[in-house]
Amino acid sequence: MVDFPSKIKVKDPKKLNYEFFLGIPFYVLIVILVLIPIGMMLLYAFTRNSGGIIPIQFTFDNFKEFFIQPTFISSMAESIYLSLVSSVFCLMISYPLAYIISKRKIITQKVMIATITSTMFINSLLLAYAVRSIFEFIGNGLFNDKTHFLGTDFAIVTGMIYLYLPFMLLPIYTHMTKMDKNLFESAADLGANKFQTLVRVVIPMSLSSVLTGFMMVFLPASTTLVITKYLGNGQRKMIGDLIDLAIKNGKFGYGAAIALVLAVILVLFIFLIKKVDKYEEVLANEK
Repeated sequence: MVDFPSKIKVKDPKKLNYEFFLGIPFYVLIVILVLIPIGMMLLYAFTRNSGGIIPIQFTFDNFKEFFIQPTFISSMAESIYLSLVSSVFCLMISYPLAYIISKRKIITQKVMIATITSTMFINSLLLAYAVRSIFEFIGNGLFNDKTHFLGTDFAIVTGMIYLYLPFMLLPIYTHMTKMDKNLFESAADLGANKFQTLVRVVIPMSLSSVLTGFMMVFLPASTTLVITKYLGNGQRKMIGDLIDLAIKNGKFGYGAAIALVLAVILVLFIFLIKKVDKYEEVLANEK
């Protein structure tokens, strides 16, 4: 015999209707800001204007033009490389910093976080120009050449770290402040020192926030225009510059194809790094 529960919970249809109507503005925004732009990007990427009775014709020419140009492939590789390096350095700075801040008093935490994230309220153009001015001052003083550092990997990576560091710090810090303090006491009771607690408790539990911060830095860094313009000194062409140049020249299909290739690479990259988060997978299975 199988014992069936005496009471079966049935959702109130009025509540379902209320939740549906409450979410209508969100659904409209998703359609307008996400689905329609993606649909237009796909349309431009896989079609061309044939000028005949049916002006739109399906084609792969936009992708062929991209892959047969060595310059474009190198720009894609350079974009991914520089954004990856910048993300790694942001992580190396943000993780210990977030851990240190989370151990301070509440008022101290608020002051430190407000100070670090204050750059988020300033236009990125001004931030990039400020970093450029610093490099010009140092270069002119040491090498009598104010453009000595501009256009180098060091200048570009430094600018990316300066602009995107808060995006890495915030999710890690938020996650660490919400950790159960009893876990640290339990680890100490089991004989773990501070380093062992950090490696076996803090890092595994905060891995999901690390991956979130990593993606929040990697995605904008790989398509940036401001950094390459002011710190690349016009000498470095990343994938964002190619897309911008294609659109300015009226090659919308070519620009959409480049953006689509980059999007596929980023989605694959996100899928791979999410596979690393085994702790989140265990929690999901337990639920």
